[in-house]
Amino acid sequence: MKKPRASDVPNTSKPSIPPSTPSYRKGGATNMSRVSSSNSLVNTPGEAITGTPSVPGSSERTTNGPEPLSKSMMSKITLLREKEIYLRSLGKRLKHNGDLALNGRQDTQAAVTNGNTRAGEPNTKLGYVLHLEGTLAFMMSFYVQDLHRTLASKAADPGSWGSLLPLLDFLRRKEGRVLRPLHAVTMLLQVIAYDEITKAYTTQDNPKDVTLQEFLKHRRTREKIIPQLREYNASIDSSFRANITLLTTVEDIAEVVLGILRRWCADEGIDYNVQLNLREVGVKNIMARAHH
Repeated sequence: MKKPRASDVPNTSKPSIPPSTPSYRKGGATNMSRVSSSNSLVNTPGEAITGTPSVPGSSERTTNGPEPLSKSMMSKITLLREKEIYLRSLGKRLKHNGDLALNGRQDTQAAVTNGNTRAGEPNTKLGYVLHLEGTLAFMMSFYVQDLHRTLASKAADPGSWGSLLPLLDFLRRKEGRVLRPLHAVTMLLQVIAYDEITKAYTTQDNPKDVTLQEFLKHRRTREKIIPQLREYNASIDSSFRANITLLTTVEDIAEVVLGILRRWCADEGIDYNVQLNLREVGVKNIMARAHH
């Protein structure tokens, strides 16, 4: 399959406005430059989560019985919370750098690209790689959040997963059909987000963040994406495909997608180092110990 050349990628003088990262309402001002909030198309995933939920104390009891959480379980929940916070911060940083690349403001170490893009020019390829890796970081943070809530016998949060949808919709619309492997990855992440919304929704007795009407709409949209994803996968090199039937967790999916991004960047001559290190932030070992 012949891949598009860099010259085939549209290069306009006025790139579409990427989703901005709104500043926190709590915690003071930030020193990172951003696109004006008045031009914001899509908010940062998880931005509505302003507080840091406390780790259950020794006196907190689970919903399944009178027994309090053990010290060992509290320790695991604390560790997962720390990973969640780190992953969310990483996702915001990657998304911000993606905004810089799409706007031609490549003034960070993360925005190093091939010599075909001069300073001040938008870099569509790098911008979307950064946004996709940032999306993976957000997905991992929400996945970890659901895990530590499950350990504490609490319901998962469909609202967090739902906050990914505007960003994924933006990427799918703006990236177009030229960068087909990235388009396929975007659709895959949409499917996973809808699946995780479903899982989280079913853990709640009285869902508040996602209504039944929204839930059914998500399921219909998910079913429409599946055949489109199959069509795209059939048109790209097998090294850029992810077989979701063989993937069991969000962490598995993140590992496969990161591999796709690495191969695609190398193939396109993009000098980029993946920043989401699953060996450091992965949770497989923690969860394995949690069941013993």
